Amino acid sequence: SSRSLMKRLLTILMAAVMAAFTLAACANPSPNEALSKLLAVAPESEKSALTAEIVRLCGHHKNSEIPKSCDPAAATANIDLPDAGSSGVLQVLADVPQESLPVVVNLYLSYVASEQTTPDLPNVTLDPARSEGDARAAAITAAKAALEAEYAFDYAVGIVEAFGDEQGANAADEVDDRHEAVAEKLREALGDQAPARLPAYTFNQPLPTDSATAQNFLTELTKELDALHVHDAEAATTPAWRLLSLSIAGYLRAK
Repeated sequence: SSRSLMKRLLTILMAAVMAAFTLAACANPSPNEALSKLLAVAPESEKSALTAEIVRLCGHHKNSEIPKSCDPAAATANIDLPDAGSSGVLQVLADVPQESLPVVVNLYLSYVASEQTTPDLPNVTLDPARSEGDARAAAITAAKAALEAEYAFDYAVGIVEAFGDEQGANAADEVDDRHEAVAEKLREALGDQAPARLPAYTFNQPLPTDSATAQNFLTELTKELDALHVHDAEAATTPAWRLLSLSIAGYLRAK
């Protein structure tokens, strides 16, 4: 019928209009501003990973050519740039795309290693989640797990001191002091949401039986805990948790 024909024509017309808008929107993609800022102040040794991530997000033509509009320099023209180094990463961290966090975390840790200074642990507050799907819920869950892991580590240090020699016990105390500082910041951030310390903890690693196994026990647990904090920073879902989790990872990496 003429009515059905008209409906089909209108549907085709609307589809064509939507396609035109889509092509227009994609015709001049722009580079991510936060990543472009980091690239602008990065040393040559760090530019390749940032450039690759910017290009990946910005996209390319079907012939694999990168659009001229994806030039990061265009995104940073006439705007304030962050500081160079680890402090600059923290300045733009809240604006980094979620999927780009692993690249930025690696950049930050690289800066920390080269600067040979220990980052400060910031004072932040992790607000309660309004719903289970709230990004804050994921941040609080991760922070609680991190604090529980820190409690377990502190308990493990007591085991190491019981089996280790004097030198090993002193080394364990030094590591434990750093992790206690981390635990304190996590407790402060969580406030009333912080989990309570348990009387005992279990571990995936075999328990030590002498000074040699005590040292190995501590080494493996330290690696596991450091990796947990890096993972938290790579997956952080709120600005406050991004700042705290990345600072913790850098603080421990600088040891």
